[in-house]
Amino acid sequence: MTNIEENIQIISKKGQPAFVVLPHADWLKIRKALAQQDDVQAYDTAKRDWERTGRQTYPATIARQLASGTHPVAVFRTWRGLSQKQLADKTGLNVQSISHIETGVRKGGICSLRKIAKALDVSIETLSD
Repeated sequence: MTNIEENIQIISKKGQPAFVVLPHADWLKIRKALAQQDDVQAYDTAKRDWERTGRQTYPATIARQLASGTHPVAVFRTWRGLSQKQLADKTGLNVQSISHIETGVRKGGICSLRKIAKALDVSIETLSD
């Protein structure tokens, strides 16, 4: 990895540094590092809130997806990085049942929703749409 400071150009205005010019590849590295730092800070804040209140918090993207009408099972399944098949395997339900719940064809019984909630590590209330 090259030292980013070796590749920058500083443009001054009235004798003071005003702009920094750097190669695009270096900018992408910096942007990625900043995004990761934001993610770490968001995680730390959520963890502190959870420890303080006992309530789990979720990223704003989850709230937006839920507000858009996407079924909570689909939102949390995707957020956890699971396919419908993987969730079915974890719950003992079949893929068609998962699909029907996510698309609203069926509501899903209390037993099924409990299994799904446990597999997704969320409360059953969180899955109620």
